[in-house]
Amino acid sequence: MRGVLLRVLMERGRILAATGALLLWGLSPSAQALPFVPVEGVSDARWKALEQRLKEAQAGNPGRAINILQLGDSHTAGEYLSGRMRQHFQSLFGVGSVGMLPPGNIKDHPVFQARISASSQWNAQRVKSDGPTPALGLGGYTGFGLSPYQTIMYELPKTANVSRLYVYSKGGSAPENLFKFYEDGNELTPLRVSRAARDGRTVFELEGAPNRLTILAKKAESDFQLLGVTVAGARSGATYSSIGVIGATLDVLRNWDSEVTRNEIKDYSPALLILAFGTNDVVNPDFSRDRFLNTLTYTADWVRRNAPDSAVLLVMPPRAPGFRPRSMQNLESARLTMRMAARQYHWRVWDWSVLTDRNCVTSCSTPDSVAFFGQDGIHLTRLGYETTADSLYEAILSSGKHF
Repeated sequence: MRGVLLRVLMERGRILAATGALLLWGLSPSAQALPFVPVEGVSDARWKALEQRLKEAQAGNPGRAINILQLGDSHTAGEYLSGRMRQHFQSLFGVGSVGMLPPGNIKDHPVFQARISASSQWNAQRVKSDGPTPALGLGGYTGFGLSPYQTIMYELPKTANVSRLYVYSKGGSAPENLFKFYEDGNELTPLRVSRAARDGRTVFELEGAPNRLTILAKKAESDFQLLGVTVAGARSGATYSSIGVIGATLDVLRNWDSEVTRNEIKDYSPALLILAFGTNDVVNPDFSRDRFLNTLTYTADWVRRNAPDSAVLLVMPPRAPGFRPRSMQNLESARLTMRMAARQYHWRVWDWSVLTDRNCVTSCSTPDSVAFFGQDGIHLTRLGYETTADSLYEAILSSGKHF
């Protein structure tokens, strides 16, 4: 265990040095005093396969590409937590591909894997829904031109390992009939079109190492919408994609239960699916354990339909200083329910509340010190999220030793 922790701390210093960040960050008292919080649950074939990959990578044999997908609420949307996790996995396995990208710059959802720019009349947003929306995919995103010939461009990092582009759209026609696609200025031709008109999905092979991918909307009609893209095809390295929605509860998965979602996850093929929800569930004054249990039951069905081959990790919500007494009671109920669901459905859980419980003192919510939590007492500071990611990564690496 001490060896794993030492590697994480050394990695933290390496990442900070590479990015020009203050090395003093890695020496902060709160970071060194963190308790080890293990991954809990039962073992199954999917987790055993993941743990074998982790074991081989730690032994210096990272092997083939590995993809991770994190879905969550505002704790995920800020990208500090998932961005740090991406750095850790790519340090272990090498840099993979770019992964899942939204159809534009979505408010309050920064993207770190690529730089996104769009023409002035390109409209990108997240559609809010109270139930299943068959025409939408993960995140509930849409993008379209408000006038003809609007464009969106993805500038890819030079280190990314890419060879394939997946495009998902809505409009009753194949994506190539609604949009034009360019790789560094050269128009792309679809690889397969036999099912594209039916499922709104088109695949392109990419030549070399493209710097820019551009999508041009031929028309100015909101009925013809770009839902998202996935830049993939890496033969090695780690790809870490994340989708976070501010205010989302675990029930948001009901809105992303569609053929589009199934295609997105199938094409991406995550070895690990991290579900980081719960904060907005427990702060709801109408929280009910029975209703939360029903949501977890639906989540199990959702996983079976959309990600049957992925190891699943539930990240419990943090114990926040901004929680009212009723929310604290709800948190305890949610933790018990999530543990019970994990045992039943062969998932794993990681109890974030244990980590934050030890670090949350009066200074957590004050703006005049290096704090674990921000001023609202609910969301963490960048330091808090990155420290959380260090601990979560350590727990995932060590998970095979506890089963």
